[in-house]
Amino acid sequence: MSGDAYGTDGTGLSTRTEKMVAHIWQEVLEIEEITGSDNFFELGGHSLLAMQVMAMISEEIDVPELPVRVLIEAPTVAELARAIDRP
Repeated sequence: MSGDAYGTDGTGLSTRTEKMVAHIWQEVLEIEEITGSDNFFELGGHSLLAMQVMAMISEEIDVPELPVRVLIEAPTVAELARAIDRP
């Protein structure tokens, strides 16, 4: 990958959080390229994978585990990144 540890050029990912979310989705969903508007569930994600994703995000940003409900309510990369970054 180019850029920082989460860089993926040409995907519309603009924030570090979006890049981190996309990188985790790539690993979990085994998809090479994720864009900011991709929907986790439309890409084949389901509740068990959602639990794994949220645990990985919590570990990455060093916070207590985020509930899966956050991903259900914000199913795209951009929406989830905004939800994570909210104070």
